[in-house]
Amino acid sequence: EGGQAYTFGNVSLFPGGGVVLNTGPGTDTSVAVYWNQAAPIWAPGNTARLVNPQGETISQLAVP
Repeated sequence: EGGQAYTFGNVSLFPGGGVVLNTGPGTDTSVAVYWNQAAPIWAPGNTARLVNPQGETISQLAVP
């Protein structure tokens, strides 16, 4: 929603694993990546989606 898209680099998620996507500044680690946005992009009611290279939604999260 809203047209924002973050493209992960060389990241593999194993079953039950995860990575935290932070919209603010920071240094990427093995469990967290940073988008380095100046302002928050998530608004209540938005839905964040994890999409594979084929365009299929793998997971999604509604922002409360």
